[in-house]
Amino acid sequence: MAVVTAACEWGPRTRAPRAPPARPPPAPPTPATPPPPRREALPGDDKVVYLMRHGETEMNVWLRDFRAANGPAAVVDLRNDPRLYDTRLTARGIAGARARRGAVAALDPRPEVVLVSPLSRALHTAELAFARVPDVPRRVEPLATEKLWHSSDVGSTRAELHAEWGDRYDVSHLDDVWWYTGGTGDPRAIVDEPEADFHPRMERLRRAVAARPERAVAVVCHWGVIHALTGEAFDNCEMRKFRLSDLKARPLPPWEHTSD
Repeated sequence: MAVVTAACEWGPRTRAPRAPPARPPPAPPTPATPPPPRREALPGDDKVVYLMRHGETEMNVWLRDFRAANGPAAVVDLRNDPRLYDTRLTARGIAGARARRGAVAALDPRPEVVLVSPLSRALHTAELAFARVPDVPRRVEPLATEKLWHSSDVGSTRAELHAEWGDRYDVSHLDDVWWYTGGTGDPRAIVDEPEADFHPRMERLRRAVAARPERAVAVVCHWGVIHALTGEAFDNCEMRKFRLSDLKARPLPPWEHTSD
């Protein structure tokens, strides 16, 4: 018997067209890598030193008003000194110190330590101006205190500083009375610090900065200290950059009044 095979024809299979695979969204452009901060090449054992003057104080305001009334060369002495011991920052001085935070945070090279005068106006200025770099250690340096001209330059005792600032500054290395008293033994004596004492102190301050291991040091201090080291006059809260090799102890101007 013949077997008849039925041929089954299969037509071509028709498939629905496939959608092209979805492309991933383009990656956002990679931001350009900022160049590393410029590091100043310093020869030998030279350093970068940032000098900052404290903010405006009650004594600054008093001196400005006193000279406006009595002339720019008017002398402050024991008869008219306002007895603003260890003078404090004004509201304007506080605002000025806070306004320096951005500039301090952007310093290049970054300071590795902040040396601060023990006078309260400098301690307060450093606390406010360096608030954005809390990891930078701060050391109270009595050599950086202002030349004693007025009651405002008479300091607070170690115990008083510890009570007010002890949670922010270590003052344990200070003498109880660390400012100039002219040998009177009276911590409230207003005795003009002679150039014969002040000038060598400024040289000891410069040597103390030089002896430190850091290559970038900030010093928060005073008009007289800065003028003695640089020959330049600073406004309140002004900060400038120097090389240690540019600093030297210089005699102060012959006139006996300052804006501090």
